[in-house]
Amino acid sequence: MRALWLRLLVGAGVVVMGQLAGITFGGTAGAAASHQPVNIGVICSCTGPLGPGEAVGPPGFEAWAKYANAHGGLNGHPIHIFYKNDASNPGTAAADVLQMITADHIVALSDNSTVDPAFASTIDQHHIPVFGGSSDSDLFLSDPNWFAQGATVDSYFIAYMKAAQKVGAHVVGQLYCAESSVCQEGVPSFRADAKALGLKVGITASISFAAPNYTAQCLAAKQAGVELFNVADAAFVAEKVASDCTTEGYDPYYVAGGAAIARNFPTLPGLKNHFIGFEEDIPYVATSVSGVKTFLAAMKKYSPATLTNPNYTEATIQNWIAGLLLAKAVEAGNAGKNGPITSAEIYKGLYSLHNETLGGMAPPLTFKKGSPTRVHCWFWIKAVGDKFTTPYGLKPFCSNPPS
Repeated sequence: MRALWLRLLVGAGVVVMGQLAGITFGGTAGAAASHQPVNIGVICSCTGPLGPGEAVGPPGFEAWAKYANAHGGLNGHPIHIFYKNDASNPGTAAADVLQMITADHIVALSDNSTVDPAFASTIDQHHIPVFGGSSDSDLFLSDPNWFAQGATVDSYFIAYMKAAQKVGAHVVGQLYCAESSVCQEGVPSFRADAKALGLKVGITASISFAAPNYTAQCLAAKQAGVELFNVADAAFVAEKVASDCTTEGYDPYYVAGGAAIARNFPTLPGLKNHFIGFEEDIPYVATSVSGVKTFLAAMKKYSPATLTNPNYTEATIQNWIAGLLLAKAVEAGNAGKNGPITSAEIYKGLYSLHNETLGGMAPPLTFKKGSPTRVHCWFWIKAVGDKFTTPYGLKPFCSNPPS
């Protein structure tokens, strides 16, 4: 349920668009490989209520596949992508995944679906490894066939509290969306993690995205001494809260994670120089990192429109990193050396990985057969001087959630 809560918040803040961010799946792109193609599925809720926010993810995976094909594929096997858009419909998602497995013969799946519980039993029955997409699905916490390439969703609330410690805050607060009961479900975890780290919760309150202003909430938080705020609502609501609070002479820090971080936060009133965030994988703004440079060069070549899309966030590079994880598993499992690449070989490769960081692009990853993947490490970013920076370095920060 945490994943649904987070996706609702992210989806509420995106710009509605009628296209799929330039996605053109369906085959190889200039493959230099010579062996039998390896079929990989991509499923996305790229239309529907959360569509625009999800649609910027798969172009990152597609760019990785095209880049890999231009460099010999996976152990000499060209990558063939089968793409399905489930439009956030559980029935469609279940049928799409079954078709990709039984008719298209995929050996792995990239998950960008907001309704992935609908096909979990099919994945389990056919024993297909699933990679993020993003790593915010609850299935990473419970299903051993889901392999996270970044921080899992059970890290989010502890990351809020660690962010408070980073900026010297002792009192935290949360405003959450009034439009859905799902938003309120995060409040107990917020309170519990604050208590576990010795922080005081000054205020938790619901807010409506349609409210003319948030002056009352700002004044209440100011009175309660809140020094760091999580606005669990659409990005534009967080922006309005920050603006209204600064108008009242109140400038706490704000915190958010992953795809809930709008790219313009560093330039906005209240958020400028007062925002700290965490990313599940290497921040896409870390352009000094060689792996990020390669990612950006590939995106400029294969999907340039994604980089200027107003919904472009960490989700795109997370999909690229999911491809890197798949490639590493194929390499480690020696897959496809004597025939087609199989799911069994990919599993073998995954289980051989220990503290794998994919060249510094991911937090340490270790996978154990039969156990779900939980990753409690992330990367910090901060709004400083009209841009996102990485003032705490580019090594992942790790902390286990309270039991």
